[in-house]
Parts: sequence; structure tokens; C-alpha cells
Amino acid sequence: MTLTKSSLSRRDFLKTAYTAGLALGISEPGVSALANKKSKYNLVIITTDDNDAESLGCYGCPLPNITPNLDRLASEGVRFDHAHTSSPTCQPSRLSLMTGKYPQTNGNTGHVDPLREGVPTLASILGTNGYYTAIIGKQPNYLPESAFNWSRNQDEQGDELTADTWDDSSDGYWGMWRAPEGFYKGTRFLVSEAREKKKPFFLHLNTSDPHRPWPGNIDEVYHLTRYETKNFNKKGLPLRPYAKNYSPCEIPLPGYLPDLPGVRVDVAEYYSALHNGDKAVGRILDALREEKVLDDTIIIYFADQGAPFPMSKQSLYPAGTRIPLIIKWPGVTEKNRVISSTMVSIIDVMPTILEGLGISSKNEMDGKSILSLLQGKSDHCRDYIFTSYTYARTGLQAFPMRAVQSKQYLYIYNSWCGESNVEPPYPLVYDGVIDPLTGFCWESMKKAAARDAVLKKRVEFIKRRAPEEFYDLSHDPYCLNNVMKEDRYHDKIQFFKNMLEEQMVATNDPIIDKFRGTGPLPKEWLTRKK
Repeated sequence: MTLTKSSLSRRDFLKTAYTAGLALGISEPGVSALANKKSKYNLVIITTDDNDAESLGCYGCPLPNITPNLDRLASEGVRFDHAHTSSPTCQPSRLSLMTGKYPQTNGNTGHVDPLREGVPTLASILGTNGYYTAIIGKQPNYLPESAFNWSRNQDEQGDELTADTWDDSSDGYWGMWRAPEGFYKGTRFLVSEAREKKKPFFLHLNTSDPHRPWPGNIDEVYHLTRYETKNFNKKGLPLRPYAKNYSPCEIPLPGYLPDLPGVRVDVAEYYSALHNGDKAVGRILDALREEKVLDDTIIIYFADQGAPFPMSKQSLYPAGTRIPLIIKWPGVTEKNRVISSTMVSIIDVMPTILEGLGISSKNEMDGKSILSLLQGKSDHCRDYIFTSYTYARTGLQAFPMRAVQSKQYLYIYNSWCGESNVEPPYPLVYDGVIDPLTGFCWESMKKAAARDAVLKKRVEFIKRRAPEEFYDLSHDPYCLNNVMKEDRYHDKIQFFKNMLEEQMVATNDPIIDKFRGTGPLPKEWLTRKK
């Protein structure tokens, strides 16, 4: 494939998208007014782990009272209808927010890869500008630690701060650092410590809900047994179940999953976990309210990727990349506002924060500020979103894929189709011990496929995909019908392919030669490090 002359104007468009966040040191009048307020804004970024947008009540989930605290936060701020992560897996998504860059440009190709040396982070920039910075939970996703330079990320014994640090576990143990009361006490502790130091604060608070394994599930026992050497559950307490458990009969199913008993059991546990994650958010907000800092605190909430089911997490369909994004910014955002006119990416959050705080950065970011959107001065940011997934670890769950999406169309390039891992050697098939495929859901689908020809075809497609996929989302929002070979979409497909190639060039993506048919996938991506 070669770049066509007609694609040059799109190249200019993309160049503008990449460079729009670079001049953060030049403040517009409205920005200066924000930056020069009598006291600096505090910042709290809250994440839940592995849930899509449509699972929240404020995004239309029909399950009563599933996320009351997040719904309340949305009613007090701005909710984005078309927000997407850069990569539907934990660490690349989170580090894209923390750098304003795509995984291809910040160095975090896979789940355990550290940032490229010299890439500034939001935490380090705010720390340099006088902020007290702290993190609770998910710290293994923020590598290298030196790139963040947290003011507080450990307790007095040198252990990482998690919800367990403050949790009263006398009645049982919360696996996977998800205790709502731990987040409440931890938030109050960190705010008090920042106050003692007379500094504005940036708190990054990360619950593991609704990430697998879920309390009460046999997978949790297995998971914790594997990690006994890491000092989980030091007191040897019994596992504490969720306070609220949904019935498989009452929950709605996402449109990309079949209605099977095993699927319902799995999805019900997911909703129970999400409800508990919402409780953690509620307790964080309670702590901020009781510390009397809400009026001077920017609150940003997002989920890092879609739900842990086939076609969601670790996949580039909307179920995997469309995430909830809610921003409440005192004096800037209106109450109960929904922005559905434009698409935004998680890489746009960091330049927005820096612009609003009046902080200059020499860092060249891929994202661009959406402050004017929050202020109601603009209704547009992006017409297209670029997403990617490469591997969990080199040679492990390696399924390099890239995508470009508009509100109506989605093009996916699956470079791994028909390929084999190098070391250990085996054909690349999306099956086995992969987080979205654990639990009852995937096994139920595979068993039912033995007696259902339609489902069998679907299961086989998920396992092997196609080299290229194209979906008309206006007619097929859950991506069940690949129209790549339909002539009526030919011109539109070529347009999207050209855009994706241009983005690969702009980000120096190593997959470009494979996409053009001039070279193989990088061997190191398919080789397990010892």
C-alpha cells in the first residue's frame, strides 16, 4: 500500500490533531483566569478497572441503582458520550492518560513495558509545579516509578499504598485492593497530609473493581494462592463477599454476547463488582466533602477499558475502547451536561489539565486540550479515534492490531491473523488463559457452539478474526457483521485505511511494514522474555 495523493489533506488534518496540544504555555484569556484564581485547584483522578461506558446508569444501563455515585457525579459535571481509550488494556490505557501520548510514542507497547526514558508524566509535572502527588492502587501499571516521583505512594513500612492499607479487615479480606472504606480513609489521610505540607494535591485513586477475579468466585481463591508470596491477606482472614450480588436473571446482557446461562452468571458477577466499585467512588467523594475541598477540586473519572468479556477488553471494538469519562471542574463545567457532538481520546485529558492549570510543558503530546469543550466555547474535538493493542507481554497474548473509528464506521487491521508466536512456538489463536476469556462466559459460548451453527461461526471468528474488519456502526453497533468485502463500502474502507497508515507513519509504529506488505511483524513482539 502507498499513500495516495488524495490522502495528503488528511495528513494535514492528522498533523493538526497531533500538534494541537503542543503550545500549552500560551494561555487564552479564559485559561489565565483559571490559572490565576486565588488558590490552586486540587486534582483527583479516579479509575475503575475493566468496565465499558454502557454499564453505568448514567450511560443508559437499565439495571436499577447500578452506579448511583457515578450517576450523581455525572449530574454535577460533564459526561462524554464518545470517549475512547487509546488501548483496551490496563497499563497502556493508564499511561496514555498520564503522558498524553499513544502507546507507540510513549514506549508502553505492552502491559508491563515501562515508559520510554525521558517521557514526562502528569504526576511529575504537577510535582515540579508545587503539587503534593499520591497514588492508591494499581501501582504496577505505572512504570517506571521514577517517571512519576510520587510524594506518597508507600506506607511507613515501604509497602505500596492500596485500599488494604487503611481497610479494617476484621470481618474478612477484600481481595484485589477493592475495599470502599479503605479508599475513604486513604483519601482523608492524603488530603490531610497535603494540607500539612500546605500544598495543592493530585490524588490518583484506583479501585480494582470490576476486574477479575471477583469475590466469591473460585478464580479469586486461585488468584490469591498464586500471589501468597506478595503478602496479600497477611492476616489469613476469610474472603469477604460483595454486599450486593445481582441475580443472573435480572441483569441486562451486552449486545455482543449470546443469552446463555453461563454468560448470565458471569455478567451478573461483573455487575456486582461494578456496583462495589461505585461504592468506592462514593466513599472517595464523601472523604473530599468531609475534608471541605470539593469547591477547589477537579474530579475526573474514567474506566481504563471495556468489560472482561470476549469482544470487549483486549479488542478494538467499541465495547473494548468506548469508556466512561466524567469531569467535574468547579467554575468551569456546567451541571448535568452531556457532550455527544464529538469524539475524545484518553490522551486529551493531560493537555486539558495542564492548560486549565496554566502549566507550561515542553512535552510534545499526541493529545489536545478539550478545555474549550468543558467551558462550552466549542463543541468539537475529534472526528476520528485511533486505538491499538499489541501484547500483554512479549510472546504472551500477542495479537497486534490497530484501528481507526468514527461515530459511524470502524476499520480494524489484525496483523496477527495466520501468524505464529516465535518463542514459545504456537499458532496465534485468541483462546486460552486470557483475561476476557476466563470465567463462565467464554466456556459457555464454546460449549453451546457445538450445537449451534451460528454461534459456532461467531466463536471461530473471535478466535481467529480476519486480517481486516470494517463495520457500519449505525446499523451494527456491536460489530457482528464484518462488511469488509461489500463493494458499497469500498471507498469508505480505503479512506479509513489511508488514515490508519498516516497515523502509523506519524507515530513510527513498527507495524507499518506488515501493514504495507513489505515486512514481517517485529520478532521481539512474538518472543517471550526469560
